[in-house]
Amino acid sequence: MAVYRPHRRSGEEFRVLLREHGALVASIARRYAADPDDVEDLRQCIWMRAWEKRLTFGGRGSFQGWLLRLATNVGLSHRRAQARESNLKRQLRWMRDEDRRPWHPLDPSAVVARNETRLAVRDSVRRLPERQRRAVVLRLIEGRSSSAAAAEMDVTPATVRSLLRQGLGQMRASLGSGGKDVEGA
Repeated sequence: MAVYRPHRRSGEEFRVLLREHGALVASIARRYAADPDDVEDLRQCIWMRAWEKRLTFGGRGSFQGWLLRLATNVGLSHRRAQARESNLKRQLRWMRDEDRRPWHPLDPSAVVARNETRLAVRDSVRRLPERQRRAVVLRLIEGRSSSAAAAEMDVTPATVRSLLRQGLGQMRASLGSGGKDVEGA
C-alpha cells in the first residue's frame, strides 16, 4: 500500500491511491446513492473532494481512514441533497402518471391546492433552458434512463445527470421553500 505525502502534491501518488482505494470509494458511493445513475457521479465527487482536501491529511492516521470519513461526509451531503430533490421528482412523476390513475374525490380545497401546485411545477419546467428542460422531461416525466435520454439528446449520460441536477435546482429556486411546497401534491 502506498504512503501518501500530501505536501508533495504528487498527482502520480494520488493516482496510485485512487487505484488502491477505488473499491472502497465505489462501495460508499453505492451505499449513499439511491439512483444507479448517481453512483458514478457520487464516486467522482468523493475523489474530487479528496483531491481538494488532500492537504488536510496530516498523516497521523491511515489515509484509508481519512478517505473513509471524507467519503462518508460527501455521501451524507449527497443524501440530504437527494431528499430535497425527492419531493420535486415525486411531483414530476405524479404528473407523468396522472392520466393512468383512477379519479378519487377529494376535499375541494385539496383539489385546488393540488392543481395550483401542478401548474406551478409545469410553469417552472417551461421556464427552464432548453437542454435542462429536455433532461427533466426525458428523465422524470417520460421516465427514460440517463443512457436513453443521452442518446436522444446526443450527449453523455453524465451530461444528462448534470443538466437534470441544474434544472431541478432552478425549479426548486423558482418554486420556493426548497421544493417543499410540492410535497403534498
